[in-house]
Amino acid sequence: MPPSAPPLPEPTSATPRPPDPTTLTRPWTSVYPPGVPPEYHLPNVALPRFLDDAVRDFPYRSSLISDGDALDHVGFRDRVGDLAEVLRDAGVGHGDRVLLGLPNVASLPVALLAIWRVAAVAVPVTPETAEADVQRIVDDAEPVLALGTRRFVRHLPSEPDLPRTVIVIDDDGWLFPGRRRRLRLRFGRRGGRQGPIAVVRGDASDDPDAHPARSRATPEADDLAMLTYQLPATGGTAGTNDTSPGTGSGPPTRAVASTHASLVAAAFQARLWVPDIQAGTERILVAERLTDPTVLVLGLVMGWLAGASVICAEDPDPSELARLIARERPTLLVVGADRVEGLAGAGDAARQDLTSLRVVLATGEDLPEHVVTDLQRRTGSGRLRSCFGLDAAPLTHAQPVYGRSVAGAMGLPVTSTVAAVVDPERLEVLCAPDAPGRLVIHGPQVAQGYWRRDDASAERFVDGWLITDELATMDDDGLFRHLGTIGEVVPRRSTWVSPRRIEAVLLRHPAVRRAGVVTGEHPDQLFAAVAVGRRGRPTEEELLVHCRAHLDSPAVPDRVTLLDELPETDAGDLARDELRELLAESEPS
Repeated sequence: MPPSAPPLPEPTSATPRPPDPTTLTRPWTSVYPPGVPPEYHLPNVALPRFLDDAVRDFPYRSSLISDGDALDHVGFRDRVGDLAEVLRDAGVGHGDRVLLGLPNVASLPVALLAIWRVAAVAVPVTPETAEADVQRIVDDAEPVLALGTRRFVRHLPSEPDLPRTVIVIDDDGWLFPGRRRRLRLRFGRRGGRQGPIAVVRGDASDDPDAHPARSRATPEADDLAMLTYQLPATGGTAGTNDTSPGTGSGPPTRAVASTHASLVAAAFQARLWVPDIQAGTERILVAERLTDPTVLVLGLVMGWLAGASVICAEDPDPSELARLIARERPTLLVVGADRVEGLAGAGDAARQDLTSLRVVLATGEDLPEHVVTDLQRRTGSGRLRSCFGLDAAPLTHAQPVYGRSVAGAMGLPVTSTVAAVVDPERLEVLCAPDAPGRLVIHGPQVAQGYWRRDDASAERFVDGWLITDELATMDDDGLFRHLGTIGEVVPRRSTWVSPRRIEAVLLRHPAVRRAGVVTGEHPDQLFAAVAVGRRGRPTEEELLVHCRAHLDSPAVPDRVTLLDELPETDAGDLARDELRELLAESEPS
């Protein structure tokens, strides 16, 4: 590490090319654990093939579990087929976009596969997406059909040309009926309803010829599978690669366009990284939103590939998650780093049996060593490992499941992946070991580019490389560490510090409902402010102790100030300049 952290230059408009990946050494492959290959020949298939193979090999084993109900692989395939017929009847076909706003319930994976079965493109967003953002996505993606909760569809434009059909799924009742039935929906006037699924917008005509069924196209590996919109957010997590943060007005941040091939590749990379996965026997619990591409691949698509039982959980708190683990006995858990600490902590979660867990894959922020130790003790012999992914490459790095794991590191590049740390402006120049630079990634999991943004794609997707805005280091052994996002990190005490990562740590405290971190007048000053009120009112020293327990020393703020509310922009984002002035005024003399 250099004696002081130099300022990072802004990227130039003329992006140079990174080195030829075939000329780079890959020291990380020499420390791969047994069973993890450096390269893998990927099949040229589309995503629905995984379910078809599971039906062939394990037809009546459990496939999808939600809220105590279960479908075997055959039943899952049949429900996918039912919904696929509904989509075809609505005129959805090859390349059409389908907007999807469902929570982590069984209907979501069924809907995804049904969309892919008809060779359409899924546009998944959370049901809580703000109305203005839904409008921007509709304008940009031009979906022909929207499917989601009643709350979600209320946020759709009232009189658009698209989507021409809107379907409400309020619950999973249609998936688990007392007897099997096919969905037979009439696309009629607004408000028509059958059971738990309602068509609330369609052509006013009852003439079936007004809704000609599309040809029964099947998806190919190179077809577009999913658009992932990177919307403005008040906080950040490692792995979003939001290259153009939104302001809350105007068009949405651009959408990453992923093909079937890139998602299939990421699923194989995840499957190979856990070399002892047993086909047809694993139980994978997904405790994070499936709208996150990393969670989608690790929890759902890898589960289909392995013929596993996938258990969907809808935003459980630590106690709920622990009870679910004790009841359903999953062998693998996909969970956000921010939930892990509560799962390993005290209270009701500490009384639950977690010993079924063999592997825990944690996404998001790095995990403190004591949290890793605590959860591994609770599980008996379970392995807790951090995984790193981006919207444009769902899985790029991970800590070895059965090899040496270093707390606080993002890990090693996964199978068939080349990663490098380069000069932020001169991409052809490799950084020295342990020196910070821009992370670039080359591999089959890298997305096609940005949806309808050719200029942006030409800058960020170069010769198979993904040019990220992530700041990282690589040591001599090929171990990578994530430092933050360029433009957000600040130099402090000879290293780089991410204010958003500090905010994420503060938000783990049960009393904190919002956090903001800004620099002071002196470049080495770092101040934090929190809005409290979730559970009691902590002291400022208590919050500093919390930071010291979860952050390296340079990232611990100089002070934490308690406020009733933090200043916001009109879009609801944290107003950092206003917060900086507010904290300067309240600085002790």
